[in-house]
Amino acid sequence: MNFNQLIKDPIQFRAVSTLTIDEFYELVEIFSYFWEVETKYKTFSGKQRFKKLSPNTKQLATIEEKLLFILIFFKSNPTQHILGAMFEMSQSAANHWIKRLLPLLEKSLKELKMLPERNPQSVVYQKDKELLMDATERPISRSTDNETQQFYYSGKKKRHTVKNNLVVTPCKLIRYLGKTWEGKKNDKKIAEEEKVCFRAGITLRKDLGYIGYIPDNVHIIESIKKKKGVELTACERLWNRVASSARVAVEHAISGVKRCRIVQEINRLRIEQTLDSVMVIACGLHNFRVSNRTACNLKNYP
Repeated sequence: MNFNQLIKDPIQFRAVSTLTIDEFYELVEIFSYFWEVETKYKTFSGKQRFKKLSPNTKQLATIEEKLLFILIFFKSNPTQHILGAMFEMSQSAANHWIKRLLPLLEKSLKELKMLPERNPQSVVYQKDKELLMDATERPISRSTDNETQQFYYSGKKKRHTVKNNLVVTPCKLIRYLGKTWEGKKNDKKIAEEEKVCFRAGITLRKDLGYIGYIPDNVHIIESIKKKKGVELTACERLWNRVASSARVAVEHAISGVKRCRIVQEINRLRIEQTLDSVMVIACGLHNFRVSNRTACNLKNYP
């Protein structure tokens, strides 16, 4: 993987990193700051540093290569052996670089104010007039522990999964990302347990998975559920089409997040905390792309 050669082809660069060249260099500025802070005080293994860092001319010599490395890992979700072969390093070295660069990417997106809100009580302070709510499910590797297997097994998907609740704006920005739950948990129960606080008077669009969930002082718009043995009328079918067409923005937002295949396919990282952190970073990268490519801008958002 030659960064200097790749940067000459904007289409190919965007395909492997999900970012345009301008977006990449904007992120590099923040990423390089956190890298310098990290390496000034810590060694490669995370211990306190006592000697001055000598430059590594073999593995990820430049800050651009470091950022490209972790972006390719998110975009393509390769095995560590393949990722190591792409950057001329061993599997163990690739594993160390992933663990070290992962939190730096999250800090960079947080500094740019691209990460979604995680505190359900803070959503009330946002000034959106309309929001859309939905949940997304993603597969995880099968645990060797029997109780953990049963806990994460989703009968609907016939595999082990986790789930997150999202609140999205009509222009596809992710305002809120809920905690990571087991995939079998119902969407409505997740919303009720998280107790998201919305600003009074806003319009909230949700699908049939949230039937019965009615936050205080919020105008609800949802589809009409077909009752057993009773067909929907023509007016009800028309309403469902209109409601679904307005709700499609949240599906597009979820699709944008899952451009990072690490949250679409099975996450091979064995550290349990990464199940949540990779979703946070994927949402942050999505917000970063949307904020730079549309009229919706997060940078000046309170």
